[in-house]
Amino acid sequence: MPAKNNSYGILSLGGLILLLGLAAGFDALMAFLQQNIGTFGALTFWAYALTTVLLAAAALFLFWFLLNRAPKNVGVALIFLLAGSCVAAYPALYMTPGLPWLAAPVWLTSRSYVIDAGGLAAVMGLFSLVLPRGK
Repeated sequence: MPAKNNSYGILSLGGLILLLGLAAGFDALMAFLQQNIGTFGALTFWAYALTTVLLAAAALFLFWFLLNRAPKNVGVALIFLLAGSCVAAYPALYMTPGLPWLAAPVWLTSRSYVIDAGGLAAVMGLFSLVLPRGK
C-alpha cells in the first residue's frame, strides 16, 4: 500500500502545480486582453467571469481529490499549507522593506489569480491536516 499512497501524494502535488500554472496562465491571458482590448471591453469582462469560474472549479476538484480520494498525508498537507501561504503572502513580503531579495513578475499583484490560488491551496492544506477522514 505505500506505493499507492505515494502515487496519491504525487498526484496531489502535481495538481497543486497545475492549479498554480493554470492561475498564472489566466493572469497572462487577462494581461493580454487588457493590453490589446482594454479593461472595459466586453470580451475582457466575459473572460474575467469565465476564468474565475474555471479556477474555482479546478480548485474545488483538487480539494475534493485531496480530501476524499487521497489518504491522509501530513507531508502533502504541509506542502500545500506552506506553499500556498508563501504564494498568498508574496505581495506583502515583496513590499516589506527588509526583504530586497524578492523580485516579483510584473503580473504578480495582489489581485492576481496566482495569489488567489495560493490562498486556496493554503486552505486545502489546513483542512487536509485538521479534518478527519471517513476511511
